[in-house]
Amino acid sequence: MKITELRCPACGGTMKISEEDPGIAVCEYCQSRYVLEREGDDARLGGAVSAQRRQMGTPAPKPAKKPVLWPAVTLSSFIAVLILVFVFVPLMQEPGAGAGEQEGAVPAGNEMAGSAEQELPQGLFMEAAEQIFDKSAQEITKEEFGSIQWLQAGYANSGADICISYSMENPLAEEDADIQSLYFDRSSADLDYSALSQFTGLKGLTVGGYLPEGCLKGLELEYLSCCAHSPKEAAQAFDSAESLKELYLSSGLDSLEGLELFPSVERLGFDGYELTDLTELAAARQVKELNLENCDEVTDFSVLSVMNWLERLSVESEGLKAISFISNMDNLESLKLYGGSMVTLAGLEEKAGTLKELVIESCDNLRDCSQVSALTGLTNLEIEVPYDCEAPDLSSLTSMEELTLSGFDSTAFLSFMPALKKLSLSSMAVDNPAVFQGLGMLEELRCTSFSGNMDDLSFIAGLPALKRLDLTGASTYYDISALFNIPTLESFCLDGMECEINFDKIQDNPSLKELSMDGLKLYKNVQVDGGGGILYVDWDDVLLDEHTGFLAHYPNLESLSLADNELTQVEFGSSLGNLRILDISENYVTDIRPLAGAPSLRTLILTGNPVDNLRVLDERVQVVN
Repeated sequence: MKITELRCPACGGTMKISEEDPGIAVCEYCQSRYVLEREGDDARLGGAVSAQRRQMGTPAPKPAKKPVLWPAVTLSSFIAVLILVFVFVPLMQEPGAGAGEQEGAVPAGNEMAGSAEQELPQGLFMEAAEQIFDKSAQEITKEEFGSIQWLQAGYANSGADICISYSMENPLAEEDADIQSLYFDRSSADLDYSALSQFTGLKGLTVGGYLPEGCLKGLELEYLSCCAHSPKEAAQAFDSAESLKELYLSSGLDSLEGLELFPSVERLGFDGYELTDLTELAAARQVKELNLENCDEVTDFSVLSVMNWLERLSVESEGLKAISFISNMDNLESLKLYGGSMVTLAGLEEKAGTLKELVIESCDNLRDCSQVSALTGLTNLEIEVPYDCEAPDLSSLTSMEELTLSGFDSTAFLSFMPALKKLSLSSMAVDNPAVFQGLGMLEELRCTSFSGNMDDLSFIAGLPALKRLDLTGASTYYDISALFNIPTLESFCLDGMECEINFDKIQDNPSLKELSMDGLKLYKNVQVDGGGGILYVDWDDVLLDEHTGFLAHYPNLESLSLADNELTQVEFGSSLGNLRILDISENYVTDIRPLAGAPSLRTLILTGNPVDNLRVLDERVQVVN
């Protein structure tokens, strides 16, 4: 059993390393995000990063705690100082070089990657291999090293640990690839990138630092994410980068020199915080998908007008004031715009025949987005309508499959979208819940921060194909117990909800695998009186701690979060035979022995509990305290 103490460096507000992107630090108080610029042994806090930052292509490993659905991040100015130190050991000699002269060289024909006489590289990648194969590094064969196709190194548990994720499958080729994670105490961590050359079958690699020259020699990577000052610098890690299909440069980029050294890259993305010139992109004729993140210093996007071979384009920049460049993009199928300063989407209507996906997020200067109505071929739309901008009419978008909306004052158009599979509604009015009755193919629904005639959420129980439901922060005085009984439901998140739950009405539901109920406020005996716009509400409070027995209705539950609910006991644990991840942080639990009856438990998050004895669980359980 591994016990990790969560301690974050602090300056005013506490800074933590982003679990999704180790190149970013996040203030836990104000949610400001900052680039971590690392080179060699040093790291410093760079400029602020906007909330729309996305990392291209990196599949998510199986999490140490529940996945956070549709996170919202608030930007603000907050100054912090964060010093991180990584220890890098010298590069391993190129395999085979001077073998006859090296002390302890491996004899020809030896199937082991090393022997007691040959010194192998050290560090977390080798430690991870030892845990994966349950043997010392000297005993691991070349075939075993070569069987690992995916490696990802990043911070976890608010920066207290370093997580090494791995897979024997290629997530780029197999959507359901099994990605597992190992955790190492960051205070004693040693990253040695020279060890990467041992993993000869590697197809994908994600790291948060600068790669030493030659550390990827002999590898035929298809995906790489790392820090670099330029593509030329990143290419120096290879002997040849011709196999690479996807490249993401996560921090430190100040030049695009060297793009020609990646002749096979079709998906290119980078954080351009220090970048001012995009001209060299014109030579990247093989690139089909381009992701420009955090490019606020760029004001000239004219180079995009000659890149008519692009199929997918994402731009995050305050310097973007017009999108006229898309008029020449005859092959464009996906357009994503984050944080732009344009006042109109003029020109967008010209893409009605080709555009399938459109994202407009945090473009607060918009005054006219009516052009969206012309995009009848759209199947995926995500749009935030600013306060002073009229929402477009979406009734003509009848092919819609995925829809994310914010700032609309009506949902009447939903009746024209029978093929809808995913729907997210935020900061808007739901004027007629009856339109949901026609969404027979809807599998995923998120409803938060809404207004209008939606107090009674029971209509959701009538969605016949619903698998994932998120009601984070919603408030209703009605009983929502019927939602727990949706027979197709696999994931249910009701963090921060205020509602009534009649636990006696909850029935067995073997389909449910993920349940998150952090910080609930529960009512009963609700009485609403008043009139003329003034309501008086009375109720009795309910403690979840007195009703945790209802969890026995979910025998196949794998991930459960009950943080911040004033829990005093975990007796429910013995009834959850398939539970792997449990978060009971910020409660009042003193005894965790009942969890010994949960045979599948692998991760237990206990932060903020006065637990008497942490060493009562199976050694396979990672306890985060």
